[in-house]
Formats: sequence, C-alpha cells, structure tokens
Amino acid sequence: IGGNSKMTTKGLSVIIPAWGDLSIVSNSVLSAVRQWAPSDNKYPKYEVVIVDDWIEGRREDGTSPYDYYLSEEFKKLYDVERVEVKLIINEEHKYQGESREIGYQAAKYDYFVLLDCDDMLAPNCLYRYYEAIEDASKQKPVSYVAGNLLSFDKNQYRNKIPGRSIWVQGRCYNRVFLNKHEVHFLTGLYSRQGEDYPWVNKLDFAARHDTSYQNAVSSDEA
Repeated sequence: IGGNSKMTTKGLSVIIPAWGDLSIVSNSVLSAVRQWAPSDNKYPKYEVVIVDDWIEGRREDGTSPYDYYLSEEFKKLYDVERVEVKLIINEEHKYQGESREIGYQAAKYDYFVLLDCDDMLAPNCLYRYYEAIEDASKQKPVSYVAGNLLSFDKNQYRNKIPGRSIWVQGRCYNRVFLNKHEVHFLTGLYSRQGEDYPWVNKLDFAARHDTSYQNAVSSDEA
C-alpha cells in the first residue's frame, strides 16, 4: 500500500502477546475468535496470532501451554471457516513491546489490532474497524483507525480505551505504514519499559506528516 492507491481490506489480524496461565489468557483469546459478524458475509476473514512470551510455567519438554488454542477441542468454540489461530513461541522472554512486533510482522494481513492477554475485545470491535477502513480507503490508504475500545482486565473491570491515547490499544494499525516510517517497538528490557508511549508517539508523528495517508475514525468514537 502506498501513495494514493486505493485498496480493499482482505482481512484483519489480532495480535496477543501471552504470558499468563490459561485461566486468564483464554478470556482474551475467546473474545478475539468470537467477534460478531453480519449475516451478509461481507465481513472479512481474520486471524488471531498468539505470541507465547511465557515467563514461567513452560512444560518440562519446552512446549507451549498455548498450543491448546490450536487443538480440535478449542476449534469447536468458534467458526474455523472465518477465523484462523496461529501460535508463535519466543525462544526467550522478549517482553510486551517486542512480542507485539514479532506478532504483527508475522501476521497475514496488513491491518492489525493489538490486544493484551488480560483484556477482552468488545464483541463488534473488529467489524467497526473494518467498516471504517473500507469507507476511508476509497479515497487514499489509511495509516490507522482510532476508536473507543471496550476492554476488560483479568478481574472483569470494564475499561474504555480511547483510540487517540498513549496506549496502543484502541486502534487498528496499517503495518505497511509502520514499516515505511520505521515505527518499531523497543527491544530487550526497553521493550517492557517503553511498550506503549514511544511507539505511539512515533506513529502519531508519522501520521501527521505523511499526507499520502489518512487517519480514520470508527463509528464507536464520537
């Protein structure tokens, strides 16, 4: 995607860096694979990319506990014709920011959403982003979509995250735009200490100065 070329969204990716036990992470993954879709089949296929950044608790043979989400048992809980689940296993602990980047750089689709493993997407989140991208990209490509993301932490605390905040959640991003402007998460220990603000700051600076792209607002944001 570049310049003023028009595009059509072929799909969306949800990136979930995960390190907690299944009792926490499952709420996040389920909210992603069970996204609402209209009955007219205009909604695109999408994928959920889980990045195993497990701190403690790996099995003795080194395999990931998150391979449960690839099992036939878990596939019974969502529409496998519409949703694909992938698992990436970090060889060492990369922390939040770097794990996010590992996930979205490996994703199938150019537009992606970042989701923490102790949060949940609102049921219609991806469809709102999809609608906004499809509508706006008739003019020129979109750098990101901002919207109010309704999420829940592990204690089920309801939290609305505004799409133009310093947090990475609440937006749907264009990977091509990010790579064009070399917007990357910090690595190593800095990945933990600068997991949100430096990345969002660089993104917003690039979006303000690249007139060949535009930003979009989902219908959930006033």
